[in-house]
Amino acid sequence: MDASGGTPGRINSVNGENDAKPKVERVSMFSDNILQLWFDQQMNPADLLETQHFLVEETGEHPQLTDINPLDGTYVELHFDQGFGQGVVYTLIINGVANCIGNPIEADTRIQFGIPNEIAEGEILINEILFDPIAPGVDYVELYNNTDKTFDLSTLMLGVIRESFPNPADTTLKEITADSRLFLPQTYVLLSTNSEIVGYQYDCPTDNYVQMASFPSYANAGGTAILLSKSGTTVDAMYFSEKMHYPLLKVTKGVALERVSFDQPSMATDNWHSASERVHFGTPGQPNSMMQSTEPSQDEISISPEIFSPDGDGFEDACFINYRFDEAGYTMNIYIFNVAGQLIRHLAKGELVGQEGSVLWNGLDGNGNKIPVGVYVVVTEVFNFSGKVKQFKNAIIVGTR
Repeated sequence: MDASGGTPGRINSVNGENDAKPKVERVSMFSDNILQLWFDQQMNPADLLETQHFLVEETGEHPQLTDINPLDGTYVELHFDQGFGQGVVYTLIINGVANCIGNPIEADTRIQFGIPNEIAEGEILINEILFDPIAPGVDYVELYNNTDKTFDLSTLMLGVIRESFPNPADTTLKEITADSRLFLPQTYVLLSTNSEIVGYQYDCPTDNYVQMASFPSYANAGGTAILLSKSGTTVDAMYFSEKMHYPLLKVTKGVALERVSFDQPSMATDNWHSASERVHFGTPGQPNSMMQSTEPSQDEISISPEIFSPDGDGFEDACFINYRFDEAGYTMNIYIFNVAGQLIRHLAKGELVGQEGSVLWNGLDGNGNKIPVGVYVVVTEVFNFSGKVKQFKNAIIVGTR
């Protein structure tokens, strides 16, 4: 029988027709040598108490002992002789454990874990946001761990800052989770109030989703999404608005804004683009459809791709003007000309740039109109206060599919 005394709205705990294999739903570190696991089903207590069923791949260690909770058949606590090192991701291999009706876990199930670190600014990034869902959908925010560190999501708050002049800014913060939950390096996590419906609407797995008790209210008119540590550190923030969507989209309801580059500032509006129709206009919990993924060039200015088709189909809808200089501190202008020499768009206007980075062009002219298929010239000018002046010309082709 279920430890809660019943299973309203869930599969019965004694239903012999439930053939789903159990999975580990959540992992936490109680201390540097105690690992906590929660399964998605009621488990056989005798299996959980057998230390040989659990093995840390990197150290070859089994736990010294395991401990269970008689009131929660999904839980086991693993105690190890030695503490685990911070900054290392470990792999726990699980075999031989089954649920309460005898269905075993997948053989050689691998679960990663590590000691959580304190979170500094920029180490976790807001990577995608949906603020105008299709009913009965819900808002969501996706995070990306942009480090080699492990973090604990229970130390974070998700919020929104709304400004309505002349009133002072109004900030709302919501706890992501009251329970400890590890956030591993270079992974994504999706935050919403209804994991099931987000996964269904965007046709994607929900294993790395966190369902929050309540969510900030992200208005279509715009605001600032903010990620804050409970110690008061602003970890990341980005401005959002329905006006940031791709101008040629006729309908933006249900369309997420995706981050273009991890290397560009979160508050730069040109570092965000509407998700592709090819992925149902959102990639919750997964790499972005518009993410820049090109090999770095050794040239000071390079274009990628050199042929692109800005038609909203999710394939090479934008191009990137990449820069890589010998030093930081240049001021940059980027102009787009057609083959007749007419200025089509002044893309970057006196921007102070770092040593390397990218500027996105979505194939629109200065008035927000789609440009004709053809060959265009990108003219990039940079100068600094030491008197260095450089100019570059690159050809680019706007095509169609």
